[in-house]
Amino acid sequence: PAVTIPEKLVIEFEQGSDRIPASAYKDLTRLVLIYKTYPERYDKIEITGHTCDRGTLADNTKLSKKRAENTARFFVDFQDIPLEKITITGSGNNIPVASNETPEGRARNRRVEIILKKTK
Repeated sequence: PAVTIPEKLVIEFEQGSDRIPASAYKDLTRLVLIYKTYPERYDKIEITGHTCDRGTLADNTKLSKKRAENTARFFVDFQDIPLEKITITGSGNNIPVASNETPEGRARNRRVEIILKKTK
């Protein structure tokens, strides 16, 4: 049987925080292992930070980029992945995946999406 390899990871963040939740490190480490094990499949990591709609657009854009930068720092500082292999984007609250009308929806929108890519 074929093995399904997750090429995308979503990490949810606490309100107003850019700190990676401790519960995410196991999944992050697993994603790094996949990235390093299959260099013929992946040569780039795309990290996009997001927020819910609470706060100003300027603050949310800054916070979303900080979330993405902190996640990239994990890959660079602790996993020896070169920064030039990583694309970092802060999308603010422009791309919600759930309604911002409920606490659950806002929690889902406070996230970083990490996608393994092949550029060639």
